[in-house]
Amino acid sequence: MDEGCLSLPGYVAQVRRAESVTVKALDLKGKEVRIKGEELLGQALEHEIDHLNGVIYIDHLESMDQLHKIGESSEFGPPPGGLE
Repeated sequence: MDEGCLSLPGYVAQVRRAESVTVKALDLKGKEVRIKGEELLGQALEHEIDHLNGVIYIDHLESMDQLHKIGESSEFGPPPGGLE
């Protein structure tokens, strides 16, 4: 699934994410909670936890050539020359 972010507006890329994730956190009262996410929710949880760790989705790419403009099919690859 294509992933994008307002940290790099106008671009998306295919990012390998887990099929499901379970996040352990504390609620406002300090009680442990677990949130299980699959598909889009799982991807969003991983994406946001990456931000907490100082990582953005392009850090997962092997090459910036994997990045493409929104509206262009990833099936055909990135625009020539990568970022414009």
